[in-house]
Amino acid sequence: MRRQRQNSTGGLQAKKRKVPYRLLSFFVTIFLALIFAFGYLRLAAVNLGYFKIKNIVVRQNFKYSAPASLDVSYLLGKNIFAIDLQKESAYLLQIYPAYKRVRLFRIFPDRLFADFVTRRPVAYVKLYRLFYVSDDLVLFSAAVDSQDLRMPVITGLETRIFGPRSGVRYTNKELVLALKVIGEFRLHRALRNYAIKRINAQSLEDFSFYLLDESPRPAELKPQDYQLLEVKINHELLRDKMNILAGLITKLKNDRQKIIYIDLRFKDPVIRLSDSKP
Repeated sequence: MRRQRQNSTGGLQAKKRKVPYRLLSFFVTIFLALIFAFGYLRLAAVNLGYFKIKNIVVRQNFKYSAPASLDVSYLLGKNIFAIDLQKESAYLLQIYPAYKRVRLFRIFPDRLFADFVTRRPVAYVKLYRLFYVSDDLVLFSAAVDSQDLRMPVITGLETRIFGPRSGVRYTNKELVLALKVIGEFRLHRALRNYAIKRINAQSLEDFSFYLLDESPRPAELKPQDYQLLEVKINHELLRDKMNILAGLITKLKNDRQKIIYIDLRFKDPVIRLSDSKP
């Protein structure tokens, strides 16, 4: 009797163990069928002309780019499911380096939305021609013929950057220092009436930038008569030296029209006024 009970108990346990495997097999079969059906439907959708791209909506900022040269028509006629959005975005960035980011979005059933984010230049770089330079040190072609007088022009890099190419990032120390000067300059309220017009970045030892006092002036004074303030500086303790410059400008505000030279490379700044002897 005891053996019969053990045998019957073992048989029940064996049946119980078989049930989960049957359920698992059933669900796996259903899952594979769904995957097959999805793959078939996707393949059918790819081959349907209904999902071929017929229109591309482009958004871009024309201020620092050349809209006439922007062309994404090569994507027309492709299946909206088949294109790799990330791959196409990377390709467009190679063609149009003036843009910092390109994002593509599907608009079903047959449209694409292309968002071109323009690089924002912080200065010009004067080489064999004018280039824009962005805050991440990327050069790109200036798209406008007239120079934007609100941005400084960086000179002296002709022997530092050979064969400049649009879309390439240049990290030479002189260009890095020039952009750091621009960034630090913008932080000071005491310098808000001044604008950096030009930066001489020929070398770290002979580095200077030129400021224009844009505060209200007498009506009879013409722009070509404005006196530029030359500031000599080096890369050491740049933030501290910009603080010194802001303090000097504030302290000498009554004579600021006469200041033509400030040298911050030494422990004590050197100041020259327009009526002083060199």
